[in-house]
Amino acid sequence: PEQALTGTFARFDIAAFRRHLDSLENLADDLGKDVYLTLGAASLELVKKCDENNELTEQFIRELNMAKAKHKC
Repeated sequence: PEQALTGTFARFDIAAFRRHLDSLENLADDLGKDVYLTLGAASLELVKKCDENNELTEQFIRELNMAKAKHKC
């Protein structure tokens, strides 16, 4: 599964991640945002297993954790 992952998290596209969060803030209910953040975290765990650039992975994980914390407030 690690090699098959594509998309925002596999590309470390933090700008797209932020746009998605903005869209979800305006369009989705709390459950939709929870699902997106949970799937994003799972995707980053897969990326972490095969990633050669741990710095980008860790940066994205911090970004995701900040979004989770903000969402829970």
